[in-house]
Amino acid sequence: MDGILIHKVVERLNDLVPAKVQKIAQISDYEMVLTMRNAAMGRFELFISAHPKTNHVSLIEHKIEGLDEPKGFVMLARKHLEQSVLVRIEQTCYDRWFSMVFQTYNTLGDPVEKRLIIELMGKYANIILVNENGTILDAVKRIPPFQNQMRTIQPGAQFVATPLQSGRKDPFETDHIDPEIALSSQFYGFGKDLANEVEYRLKNGMSFGSIMDEIDSSQFLYICTDAPIPSHYHCIALDHRHTTIRQMDLFAGLNYIFSQSEAIERLKLVTSDVTKCIKSNLKHLQGKLPKLQQALDEAMDCDRYRLYGDLIYTCPRQDNGYDHILAHDYTCDSDVLIPLDPRYDSYGNAKRYYQKYTKQKKGIAHIQQQIEITTKERDYFATLSEQLDYMDVLAATQIRQQLQDKGYLKKNKTKPGKKKKKENGIAVNKINVDGTIIYYGKNHIQNEQVTFNTNARKGMWFHVLNSSGAHVLLSAHTDDEFYIRLCAQIAALFSKYRYSSSVAVQYCPVNKVRKMPKGQPGQVLLDHYKTIYIDPDPALLDQYGL
Repeated sequence: MDGILIHKVVERLNDLVPAKVQKIAQISDYEMVLTMRNAAMGRFELFISAHPKTNHVSLIEHKIEGLDEPKGFVMLARKHLEQSVLVRIEQTCYDRWFSMVFQTYNTLGDPVEKRLIIELMGKYANIILVNENGTILDAVKRIPPFQNQMRTIQPGAQFVATPLQSGRKDPFETDHIDPEIALSSQFYGFGKDLANEVEYRLKNGMSFGSIMDEIDSSQFLYICTDAPIPSHYHCIALDHRHTTIRQMDLFAGLNYIFSQSEAIERLKLVTSDVTKCIKSNLKHLQGKLPKLQQALDEAMDCDRYRLYGDLIYTCPRQDNGYDHILAHDYTCDSDVLIPLDPRYDSYGNAKRYYQKYTKQKKGIAHIQQQIEITTKERDYFATLSEQLDYMDVLAATQIRQQLQDKGYLKKNKTKPGKKKKKENGIAVNKINVDGTIIYYGKNHIQNEQVTFNTNARKGMWFHVLNSSGAHVLLSAHTDDEFYIRLCAQIAALFSKYRYSSSVAVQYCPVNKVRKMPKGQPGQVLLDHYKTIYIDPDPALLDQYGL
């Protein structure tokens, strides 16, 4: 986002002032939501992100789940800004930062102004809370003096604005341009995409003034659709890219552009410990199984050590210092070269071979038990690893809780006297298709809930064949091909075959599904089922927000 696009955002936000701050919520380490209210619009939510990749400001309509325990910056912002009134928003020379000015009261009851500085400068993006004297109270990203002596961002330091670049002009107040100098070097607020578009239009006969008038009057965002996640957009159409352009409302367009990237980045940020735990345990278990199998193969060959002991006793006793002995095996009428430990005599070596035989004979059952346990754990983590591709924050949170209960992750320390809210069951995903509810799980915990604890015991159950994936439950038993194909597509979507064709999906009445004895949650057995082969249709799934 360049300075001129941020200027359009500030213009739209200034239409909402004055507005009272009712609540401040933290979404992630870099994201927060201000719930506000004004006379004209009523209640609205302002989303602010200082993420290095997806930093922006927008009004949102959908609810985003916040953290249960906000970090220190948000707690401080609540103390200083909740119940305050946003009176204006200021941007200097179309720079990529602006300040939101809030009117509140100090401890003596005197009115004061405090500022929330929003810097949208890529990897240097930040949110800074400043008091009435220009002193920094705190920031999302602190910058100590040893990192930047010119501009320290620390509590107690004086806020210093980013310096303006000299020699530039206001693009809305001039018609004169120098064709020898790049537009981004002549004017404030020009980013690469906008500069390329203006140069393209100038070459096609448009005047600079008319282009800036179009920018000034624009209320829309024009998005280039030449990539799955759009990366080229502005408040005028970028015709120089020669691609299909989608026109959207400014805030709706920003939400459309950043929502998918935000979900991915937020998932990485919030669930990095879950991802790391799953991958490290899977790698460990995959390396452990071959070693156990090798140990089992050696243990199964333990009769060889008993034979060595027997053959040594058929030979004359030999003192220590020898590393082998040659014995004759009368069962197969051949000589056998038996390795010896030079520290012991031949009878001492025979005794050691008998001990090794006894130990490995007894260890066979233990090694087989360990192989069975390790195989189950490997399959469990392999399933979780596949679920990472379509796991959302809620599903990952449920997985984290189970990993903590099993001891794979450390439990978070809860503050004394603060009790965690008790959850009513497990949240599952569902869609409503013409009054018929379709439930589906994104992890084995939700799958267990969908199959056995959902109030739809007369419905149809779907799952990909011979692989882990979502349990899908159609709440009504029907032979309607549309519902069967839709449920099969959902089952294929939330599996490792989501990008494959002709995916085999098994389905049956849900009362034919039973839990696997001593199996992990979500592991089931089927008595009878049918199979359908389906090609996932992204357009159809997109209609239902999948």
